[in-house]
Amino acid sequence: MNRYIIYVQRTLAVLCVGMFFVMPAARAALAIDETGSFFVQPSFDALGRNEEKARFVKESKRAYWYADVSFWDTLNRFEKPVIEEALDEVAQEFDDVIFPKLTTFYGNPWIPGIDNDPKIYVLFTPMPDTVGGYTNRDDEFERTEILDSNQKELIYLNSEHLSSFRLPSLLAHEFQHLITFNQKDRLQQRIDTAWLNELRSEYAPRAAGYDREYRPDANLAIRIAQFLQSPVDALTQWDGAPGDYASVSLFAHYLAQRISPEVIAETTVNDASGVASINMALEALDRPARFVDLFVDWTLALIINDRTVGDGRYGYNDNFITIKRPVDHNFTRLSALAQSVEIMATDTLDPTSSKLYEFASDDKQLFQVELTTKTSNAPLRIVAIEYLENDGGIRVTTIPLNDDTAVGTFNPKGVDRFQLAVMNTTDKQQKAGFTIRATTIESTIPEITTITPTEGQVLEPITLTISGSQFDPESTIEVSNAAIDSVNVESSSTIKVTITPQQAGDLTITVVNPNNIRSVAPQKIHIPELPTFPEGTLIQAIGDDTIYIVKGRFIRAIDGATISLYPHLSIRGATFVTPNERDGLQLSGLIRADGTEEVYEIDDTGKRHWLDMTPGAFANSGRSWDAVYVINHAELDRIPIGQPITS
Repeated sequence: MNRYIIYVQRTLAVLCVGMFFVMPAARAALAIDETGSFFVQPSFDALGRNEEKARFVKESKRAYWYADVSFWDTLNRFEKPVIEEALDEVAQEFDDVIFPKLTTFYGNPWIPGIDNDPKIYVLFTPMPDTVGGYTNRDDEFERTEILDSNQKELIYLNSEHLSSFRLPSLLAHEFQHLITFNQKDRLQQRIDTAWLNELRSEYAPRAAGYDREYRPDANLAIRIAQFLQSPVDALTQWDGAPGDYASVSLFAHYLAQRISPEVIAETTVNDASGVASINMALEALDRPARFVDLFVDWTLALIINDRTVGDGRYGYNDNFITIKRPVDHNFTRLSALAQSVEIMATDTLDPTSSKLYEFASDDKQLFQVELTTKTSNAPLRIVAIEYLENDGGIRVTTIPLNDDTAVGTFNPKGVDRFQLAVMNTTDKQQKAGFTIRATTIESTIPEITTITPTEGQVLEPITLTISGSQFDPESTIEVSNAAIDSVNVESSSTIKVTITPQQAGDLTITVVNPNNIRSVAPQKIHIPELPTFPEGTLIQAIGDDTIYIVKGRFIRAIDGATISLYPHLSIRGATFVTPNERDGLQLSGLIRADGTEEVYEIDDTGKRHWLDMTPGAFANSGRSWDAVYVINHAELDRIPIGQPITS
């Protein structure tokens, strides 16, 4: 597998940050076809050299292109035209796509740079098969400071990739390192952690427009394959192995999809490094999530990868990334445990790494999983994942770690598979050791046989009769997407619960006994969709004088005087609806005048208040941009002004 090498960081280079601003005279490039000497890294050179001769083969708008003479001069008359055509294509791609897109996204490299030349250098040279390319931080210093500096903004690429599909991605990856040197090392005087620097480079191909369609030789496809070979690789521990690149690549794409690509770009320009840089970027963008939360959700997304689970955080929204993390340990079925405790696993986790365990029960007997750790203040997160038999649903449950123990009790009835994900969430040098034990136990398991009725309406209360056995007087009810109004346990075989569905869809009913044992109903309660109305429709509920105007799933009250300000609207054109149909839409008080950006919120007294907040704060406040109505200035002028709102 190919991998990238981050630039070598030498102590001398780090100590010379104060000399970054020395601007020597520009060094003239050679004439085309002339040769020059370059220092190279012996460990990344196919011949183990530390210096080589390279031929100047092309000049483009933004770069000088060189090729090692041992490679270039041995091309035959059939090979050379193919390689020259590939070089022309990648040079144009760099000038017209990679350079402008990545400098817009991440910022500029050092221009005119250590050599006082606005163009960078690209050197194609033979490397080991495992190396795709690299940059060397030493090249950004004068030779009076570092003897083997090339004194250029220089990218080294493996010559075997010159005609490969992956070449633009390799070039984008390495170009990001040049940008980071300028934006982070030079301007912020902060050397970033290797894993975050490589994370930005792994996202660079996507930022440049690549890795958007699947093919096996695409950069992201290669990273997915590498991850499947090493799924336990620690995210923030960097050794330069293929699994390291795979982990940061997949985390980068999750971060961009879950939050925003801006988070990745922001880490280039802030003055922090590693996890602190990501948290600072999230804060700058007014996002409440922090690295630890995202690491846990990303780990679960690699396992589940299904955006229909929960609120969508447990999956990628990219059809390209269909990965599912393999299980690390499969264990004996629980029926073999009888009533004795059996040690299932003793393990240790590196920082920001995880393990996935899976087991099942033949006889569907209640079982308990216990995790204990001797690590002081262990930063462990333990999550149970249950794959349901009936509808293929997935249930995700966090098992809290109290002091040094986490205990979860589970009912395998209706569950096809049970997985336990254990994560070490710290990025510090703190390993966490733990032991997992499991045992089958005797306890009362609630059984649900039927629920009636099996259909209701959005926002309309419905009383359900749950029939079964082994219900407890203290049993509680869990219902998805519905408010629970009341619960009455009439007997060990009957529970009546009144709920108010909040949205259309199928509701899952769960009975929970005091020992926290759950039983999921075999039937679902169907809540049909309410009628939809075209945007701009005026509606009026039967028995209500108020007229509303529809915008998607929102409505806004509008009186006759306001309607008269819009020639295309008419009170007589209002559509009569049932109160339930009206209540299925969400009331909005958000407006902005046509051609302006200021958003106002109308209060119960009819005053408008300017929302004095950033777009991020607006989104985090629970308000929706879809709820903002665009009105004309005549209506805006009729609405009295109140004090601004800042939260």
